[in-house]
Amino acid sequence: MARVSLGTYDDTLNLGRDGLLAMPQRDFWHPHMMWFGPSGIGTSRGLDGFVDVHQLPFRTAFPRDPKLPQPAGMGQHGGSHYVRIGDGRFSATGGWPSRHMLHQGGGWLGLPPTGRAITMRVMDFYSAEQGLIRENWVPIDLINVLLQLEVDVLARVRSQFARRG
Repeated sequence: MARVSLGTYDDTLNLGRDGLLAMPQRDFWHPHMMWFGPSGIGTSRGLDGFVDVHQLPFRTAFPRDPKLPQPAGMGQHGGSHYVRIGDGRFSATGGWPSRHMLHQGGGWLGLPPTGRAITMRVMDFYSAEQGLIRENWVPIDLINVLLQLEVDVLARVRSQFARRG
């Protein structure tokens, strides 16, 4: 299998878990890496854990097809982290929004596909060890993402408190 980068990986080929594990990302992650996602997604250990806990469900829901142009006004598909800073073994990337995607697959956060174009506010904070990424913290504005998918988390919370009052 040809090795490709995250930005050129074609999710429509349906290579699944093995395809994601074969990408050259393994060359950049420490063997004992930890990935810390937001509440609702979780934390993982090692590249296998990262693929299983986050990457495969995410890319199934928001598949990238490098052959298709993006809908008007969506910007670049995938990442557009235009902020990059670093100091020693620590670095961070981000952008507001930093992701532009189509919600085409089901299962991510238990949601069915909506076909909606969304943006995502994401930051990545990294800690490196031996020249490899050892830890990656990824806050995602899930409340904003869910609102774009017509799930109003705050309205649901308000309705729960209204019932108690």
